[in-house]
Amino acid sequence: MSDLYGIPSQQLLNQLERHEGFRARPYLCTAGACTIGYGTNLDAHPQYIDDPELRRQVMVGKLRGSHLMAALLQQGVSWDRERARAALLDEVIACRESLFLRCPQFRRLAESGDIARAEALLNMAFNLGVDGLLKFRATLGLIDSAMNGGSWLLVEGGLRNSRWWSQVGRRAVELGRQFVTGEYAEDF
Repeated sequence: MSDLYGIPSQQLLNQLERHEGFRARPYLCTAGACTIGYGTNLDAHPQYIDDPELRRQVMVGKLRGSHLMAALLQQGVSWDRERARAALLDEVIACRESLFLRCPQFRRLAESGDIARAEALLNMAFNLGVDGLLKFRATLGLIDSAMNGGSWLLVEGGLRNSRWWSQVGRRAVELGRQFVTGEYAEDF
């Protein structure tokens, strides 16, 4: 199921590429996970590791983070943008499917055609993981309220009060504006 309510849009994919940035070689993300491409966490997604033995070691929990990064760098692993985009699309679709099942706010936004706001949630889930997004209980409650005639400014305020807001900088500001306006910002 690659197209559900038009999600992911090309705007979301472009936004994620910009937010995540491209890295051809493995690196450690701020959480200490071995990452490559447009934020593909290889610790969590070993299916993207070509070497079957390294993939097996990651899958059984024996190889992670800096040790995995060192092993991949030793092998000279490097991705081009095409491979990174394919992994990004796969991960976004998996994230979307999980959100559709687990996040009623995402489902309601998507079903009502409020795609920019639904994709703001999807962007956050891509960044935080679905479990991480679901911890934003107060903000998700504010989204429920906004969908029933409340203020989208309160949703942005809820995000501003999170540690995530200060950690991700411009990404948070852009997504906050996207919640308020219901549109993708063109000036980021």
